Amino acid sequence: MASEEILRRGVMMVRKSLGVAEVVLALGSADRFQLVLTDGAAALAREALEDLCRQGMAHSQPLWSVPDTGAVADGERTDRAEIGAFAAARIAVDGDATVGVLCLVETRARLWPEDALALLQDYALEFAATLQARLDAERLLAQLRAREDELVRERALLRTVMDSTPSLIAAIDDDQRFILINKAFARLLGKSPEALAGEYLHAVLPPQVLRTYTALQANIRSTGQPAREKLVLPLGGRLWHLLTTMAPLLEPFGDRIGFVVVIQDMTEIDALNADLERLQDIQRRGERFTRQGAWSLDIASGDMTISEGFARLFGLPPNTRQIHQGQLRQGIDPAYHAAIDRALQQSLRDGVGFRFDYPLVRSEGAPATWLRARGDLVYDDRGQAVALVGITQDVTAEVEARQLKESQEKLLAGLNEAVQSFLREVDSRLVWDQMLSQLLTVTGADYGFLGEVLFGVKPEPCLKIHAITNLSWSPESDALYAQVLAGDLLFCNPDNLIGAVMRSRAPVIVPDMRQEQRRGGTPPGHPELRNYLGVPLFQGEELVGVVGLANREQGIDESLLHLLEPFFSTYAIMIVTLRQREAQRQYEQRLLESKDQAERANQAKSQFLSSMSHELRTPLNSILGFAQLLAASRREPLSERQQGFVEHIRDAGQHLLSLINDVLDLARIEAGELTFSPEVLNLTTLIRETSEMVADLARGREVQIVDALGDTAIPVRVDLTRSRQILLNLLSNAIKYNRAEGRVRIWALPTVPATADRPALRGVAISDTGIGIPADKQHRLFRPFERLGQETGPIEGTGIGLMITKELVERMGGEIHFESREGEGTTFFVYLPAPELESVPAPRDATTSSPSDAAARSAGPDQRRRLILYVEDNPANAALMEEIVAERDDLRLLQARDGESGLELALLHQPDLILMDLNLPGISGQQVAARLKKWSETAAIPILALSADATLPARQQAEQSGLFQGYLTKPIDLAQIHAVFDRLQLATKDFARMTSDLP
Repeated sequence: MASEEILRRGVMMVRKSLGVAEVVLALGSADRFQLVLTDGAAALAREALEDLCRQGMAHSQPLWSVPDTGAVADGERTDRAEIGAFAAARIAVDGDATVGVLCLVETRARLWPEDALALLQDYALEFAATLQARLDAERLLAQLRAREDELVRERALLRTVMDSTPSLIAAIDDDQRFILINKAFARLLGKSPEALAGEYLHAVLPPQVLRTYTALQANIRSTGQPAREKLVLPLGGRLWHLLTTMAPLLEPFGDRIGFVVVIQDMTEIDALNADLERLQDIQRRGERFTRQGAWSLDIASGDMTISEGFARLFGLPPNTRQIHQGQLRQGIDPAYHAAIDRALQQSLRDGVGFRFDYPLVRSEGAPATWLRARGDLVYDDRGQAVALVGITQDVTAEVEARQLKESQEKLLAGLNEAVQSFLREVDSRLVWDQMLSQLLTVTGADYGFLGEVLFGVKPEPCLKIHAITNLSWSPESDALYAQVLAGDLLFCNPDNLIGAVMRSRAPVIVPDMRQEQRRGGTPPGHPELRNYLGVPLFQGEELVGVVGLANREQGIDESLLHLLEPFFSTYAIMIVTLRQREAQRQYEQRLLESKDQAERANQAKSQFLSSMSHELRTPLNSILGFAQLLAASRREPLSERQQGFVEHIRDAGQHLLSLINDVLDLARIEAGELTFSPEVLNLTTLIRETSEMVADLARGREVQIVDALGDTAIPVRVDLTRSRQILLNLLSNAIKYNRAEGRVRIWALPTVPATADRPALRGVAISDTGIGIPADKQHRLFRPFERLGQETGPIEGTGIGLMITKELVERMGGEIHFESREGEGTTFFVYLPAPELESVPAPRDATTSSPSDAAARSAGPDQRRRLILYVEDNPANAALMEEIVAERDDLRLLQARDGESGLELALLHQPDLILMDLNLPGISGQQVAARLKKWSETAAIPILALSADATLPARQQAEQSGLFQGYLTKPIDLAQIHAVFDRLQLATKDFARMTSDLP
């Protein structure tokens, strides 16, 4: 409110101006107000004035006058007698807010003129204006005081904030003095903020800081913009990382009056940033190493936040961190979009994590890139899923490995089927077609071929096609295709892609045929080739084949070599096997031809040996037989001189017979026709029996046989006949090749222990003191027809005896060795297999009846003369048998010259024994025997085969027929034939058993 004095003067001025008794200014409200009066109000009652002003303030009109207070005015009345008339004008501020009233008072009634009322209203407006101005001033002053209080509070708060923050804050003027500084800054400088106020910077700051501040201020002066710089300072015993930010300090009008400096201690933050950088580097390295990246997806917006590794997987710029899901989907193979959506929807529906694999969109010819996404949901406070987070990893290697495994399994299954067909010797063309089809299926290639490399056809290697994709596009190409498959068209050009494989012996990989110079020309209509792979196949170091592929949708690269390695190796083996099979077939064909030739030759040899045996033994039968008769005859004894002649004849015949027998044995050995009947024998007894057989030969050559075996039995399991043949050969050689008055010594050898593949061996040594064998000829000792320089010497021999001896020893499971010194003698070591359970057999009786003993035997008074039928077409042999029987009184002889006569005589005379020559004119001896065995009258008559054929087939044929009780060979051995006759006399009814040991 205005001061009362000022208002009073104003009121007095109004009174003077209007010339009224009193002017009253009432300020306030109708309930409570203040009166401002002039001196004229003394005669008037104050209470009456207050009442009058109250009515004026409450009146609805801004200007109200009452000329006569004793009358009713505007419906109202006053009872104050001292007031005759009055007028009132309302005073309002802030538009229509009534704050008082200005009243004119007269002591008597008066009519108020219009100009007086107008003037009253003007004065009321003047008072209102004055009051409004004073009110506005008071309000402004209140605002200023409130702002001042606010500034004080803000300044105190600013100081509190500045002093509370760990950052260093200061304000400096252009004179480089501190205007303001917080406690942290002051504490760092070691002073109080009050002490630093007005202090020059150079007095308290290090030179490095001053230089930095100078540079920052220069930057601010030139740009008008804040500047910053980081410093590393050694303060308080440690390094401080300080980030200094300097900005211009402006006055309210915008003029710069200094600089504001804010220094942040970045030591810990830098350490954390360094740790974070290291972790991020580890993450980057880990993502790069594991080929994965992290991401999060805002479900509502579809926005994604991705890591550097994730950006790398999709080929995005490394600094890409934000991308929309829709943009990312463009890089994913569209065929997998639906599957990805289903996986994410299932994750949202079931509230579970997710995992799925998908390939990226790839450019033509490039390999596929496979990614695997897995992650989980992120929920807000209300439990609503708001985001997906996860990692995505490059699993191309895993997928390719799985695909490779599946492809190889499919390939191996197909190869196994093809190999089984190949092993079953199915048509190889069907096998090759099957393999090529499997190859194209596994690789996804459109075309391919399989071929075998041939050398020697031309100077350069050529390829023979086994199977090839039919690229036929015309009748001419059909004919060409047929030529290729038939092998009539070979690929020998060294300068094309097939020739390059054979020439370089290395794979030829052509990812883009358009850039390939070696592709060569193709005929019109030939399908376009986009890529090509040619692979050489080896078996060891030998190039055996080539496999080719073309137009593979996934492109051609070295990964195919690893995938198809089993195919390449299998096909190479099959090519080699095919060659071996063909070589085997040719070999078997040649073998069959050779076998046929050998069988024909062997048959011819057998026929020759049989013929030779028969033709030579037949005359020898007469020579040796009659020589034996002459030497043993009691009726017409020979003179001593004649006996000598006969001995020469017999020796020559025996030598010739020995030669024939050795040749036959050699033939049997070469043909594998030797048979053995092993039994347990006492080798000591067998040697002594054999020594007696060569005793006459030793005496004739004046050689002494020294038996050093003692009484110890030497059990062996051998064939009796073959063992005797071995010992006879060794003992006779030891005698024949000895010197006069020499010795032949026989002694036992230590037992050789058994091994896993043979029994124990028992042996003897036979040594002589003869001429010995030269060292340079000893290696030829066991060769056939080798006499080691004795061919022209006086000693008879064939040169095959020792070879036969060695074969017989080894065939029975034994061993034979020798030692010899020229001029000193030779020792043979013979080892024969011992029986598993050693037992010493009873000594065999080695004695046989001599011709003279047999001849001397006469029929007793109770014996009848046995009838023998001899069927023989050779007169000399018949005469010999007649003379042999004539020497005996207990036998009668009946002879037939052919088979038919033999049948008649056998039926007519019922002989006790039939001697049957096998080589008869007309029907053979075997046919005659077969008929006799069929007839009941003659079936029981024993028949002995008597033949000059001493070959094994002839013997076997006779034995297998079951018609004969024995097989005797010519020349006839008188001792043997007399033994047969003796048995006939003793045991006619069991003659078969009595002749079981005949050869």
